[in-house]
Amino acid sequence: MSRIGPPIPPTLAVNQSNEDATLSRGVGYDGYVTPPPERLLFDESPVPITVCDEEGVVLAVNRALVELLGASEAQIVGRNMSQFRPEGDSAADLAPLLIQPDETAFLRLDRRFQRPDGRILAGRVMLRTFTGRDGARCIVAHFLDDTARAEAERRVRYEAFHDRMTGLPNRALFLDRLGQALLRDAPGTVMVVGIDRMRALNEAFGHSSGDRVVVEVARRLQGAVGRGDTVARIGGDEFALLVDGELDETTAILVQAAATPTLAGDLAQATVTASVGTRALAGLEAPELVLGDALLALSRAKELGRNRVVPYEPDLRGRASRTADIARSLTHAVERGEIDVDLQGIHRASDGQLAGFEALVRWRKSSLGVVNPVEFIPVAEQRGLILAIGEEVMRKSLELLSGFRARTPRAEKFTISVNVSPVQVRDRIHMRRLLDIIERSDVPPSAVKIEVTESVFVDLTGDAADGLLLLRELGVQLYLDDFGTGYSSLHHLTSLRFDGLKADRSFVMQSVNDSRAHTLLRSIAQLARGLDMATVAEGVETPQQSQLLCEAGFDYLQGYLFHRPQPASQIVL
Repeated sequence: MSRIGPPIPPTLAVNQSNEDATLSRGVGYDGYVTPPPERLLFDESPVPITVCDEEGVVLAVNRALVELLGASEAQIVGRNMSQFRPEGDSAADLAPLLIQPDETAFLRLDRRFQRPDGRILAGRVMLRTFTGRDGARCIVAHFLDDTARAEAERRVRYEAFHDRMTGLPNRALFLDRLGQALLRDAPGTVMVVGIDRMRALNEAFGHSSGDRVVVEVARRLQGAVGRGDTVARIGGDEFALLVDGELDETTAILVQAAATPTLAGDLAQATVTASVGTRALAGLEAPELVLGDALLALSRAKELGRNRVVPYEPDLRGRASRTADIARSLTHAVERGEIDVDLQGIHRASDGQLAGFEALVRWRKSSLGVVNPVEFIPVAEQRGLILAIGEEVMRKSLELLSGFRARTPRAEKFTISVNVSPVQVRDRIHMRRLLDIIERSDVPPSAVKIEVTESVFVDLTGDAADGLLLLRELGVQLYLDDFGTGYSSLHHLTSLRFDGLKADRSFVMQSVNDSRAHTLLRSIAQLARGLDMATVAEGVETPQQSQLLCEAGFDYLQGYLFHRPQPASQIVL
């Protein structure tokens, strides 16, 4: 049998006389000296073992340690074990062991070692001393490899504080770093970046494409701030940034630009924009409060039309509190019969006669008083409550028109216009419910006009288009509301076969004093005639505006000049 490892140190044979050692050796079949049993146990032990002197210099190693460290025996013996520690790890304090007179006592240390290939090993070292016949103190170390468990724990710790998709810090780690920054009381700013209309992008191109957008935005945001700043992902389409110093306009522009990448491939047709809310650090505050304020600013940026930067202002907390109250009360508003409908007349431009009504949702009987639709409709859309409200509005609108038609023959040709939001259009089940409500009513589908704004084009997925086409096939008329202010597309006008356009009130308000606005109104009327669509102008308040709109070629007029929105009970035909 060939000799394994270096010559056995004297200290390994302290209990064996030279005579006994000689007798224990013999000549093997291969002609080499057979090692003693102690050496065989040392070399063949599955536990990595090393023998060192008092300074930590290696005297002997076994096969298991050689394999574990990934170095040859010659690279280990004669070197100090401290040379295998990763940079930055402190040296083990062996003093308690070396001054311990009891050589049966063990010292346990959690240690890490670094292999020549850079891999880090982690585990527990069991140390004990013994004295050889020459009086030298030596140390025997057994290494219990726990690298797999340590690596698993490291991964768990990492994943607990990092986003798996982007590798960025998550909300928990961001709040920790924000708390440290607040303790330092140094100038700094929190920025919360939200990718606009991420849900629509996922529905239009698929979630895998949406994930690519998120990863790209994360990469770009990291490049837009300093190395000492923090970029974290705190939600599906939201990122939080902690930047040193007061926020300047240049940094805000860079961050927003980073979150609006130009995309390629199947996403080349997508336009990505971002809204940003900011909040300056101000001393010892709760991290959750500071981040919450930045999120309020982000919400305000989206309310104002998205694709903008909005700094936090104290009144946003009051606004958020009222929004929360609205959300709580609105949840049961339909069940309690608090959702109502006012009607505003729509008149023929040719003779001024009443041609129908637009149904305008109202929330009465609320504990909050009369709540403006501008306040509660966005909340209803965000919380998914708009679906139940939309169905209630459709039912009541048809009931009111049915009542008018039953009372007077004059009302038999009246129409009812009902607004439907992009959130409703995207929900196929909800659209089928609206269809069912229309079919079950006494009002013919042709008397129903569904109004959608141009923003529906941004969210126009397959389900949304299908829902509008189902209404169209039933005979319901489709009108494009607020035309000219959003994302109009001639392709959508023809592919969805709209029956009419409704010019935005801002053009009507400017038409008297602005010749360009008047020219635009004439162009809208001409475009509609060319596409065989009817035209409605809303916001008509003066006889002069009415005259200009008639001259421009509009078919229907609506506004305070005729009458304000009012409950059906107050309308006299």
